[in-house]
Amino acid sequence: MNKLSVITVNFNNSTGLRNTIESVIAQSFSDLEFVIIDGGSTDGSTEVIKQFEDKITYWVIEADRGIYHAMNKGIKKAKGDYLLFLNSGDFLVNKDILTEIFSLNCESDLILGNLVTKENYEIKLDFNINLANIWKYGAHHQAMFIKRQLFEQIGFYNENGDITADWQFLMLVLFKFKKSFTYLDKIISVYDMHGISSRQENRGRISAEKRKFMEENFEKQPQLLLQSIIFIRKNYQRIRSIPSRINRFVTSITNN
Repeated sequence: MNKLSVITVNFNNSTGLRNTIESVIAQSFSDLEFVIIDGGSTDGSTEVIKQFEDKITYWVIEADRGIYHAMNKGIKKAKGDYLLFLNSGDFLVNKDILTEIFSLNCESDLILGNLVTKENYEIKLDFNINLANIWKYGAHHQAMFIKRQLFEQIGFYNENGDITADWQFLMLVLFKFKKSFTYLDKIISVYDMHGISSRQENRGRISAEKRKFMEENFEKQPQLLLQSIIFIRKNYQRIRSIPSRINRFVTSITNN
């Protein structure tokens, strides 16, 4: 079994896919496999994959039901101890970063790092891994090494149409199942901010999905649920559908 499976999901982004592939195959770290799941691209992505197919462990080009269905397909094919989701357009920060990470012999369920956007804006989780931090920075799978067995224990990504499914999974791992994690203050990858969750017009949808998820999964952890609602109220003033008794309490706190 390989130490790491790099999983790349692509749909009609041949230029970004080429950048991602070149980044992965240039790595000095050799104990990895490379899995590419393409959703049926018609823009030349097939030709890019075939150009590098001797460096790719597994690839498929077929229609899927969206990004999280494609990511789940990749998980089911992967055989690595850890998984890294590096979607088309994302790339690793340098050729030795994976060697640096795995030379540390970390055995945590999650290994979390930092990333930088193509606009040169660095996103750092910071050592303080708490609800506000995860809420603010999200679940950037481009800088997250996930033990494959977590998906067997907790379940795969939600394929019901939510665009926060990776964030939901991270919340379950950290705060419901309380799995171990290690934060490394290292930039892992460069993030292509053209995905659906990065678009400004989706902010309201994202906050609504997160609130609904918290109410459904953390009602028996009232402190965590309350923290999440406070964060929503402070950052997304348009949210209305919070239960009135909680809404009054949160208003009294946030106005102080």
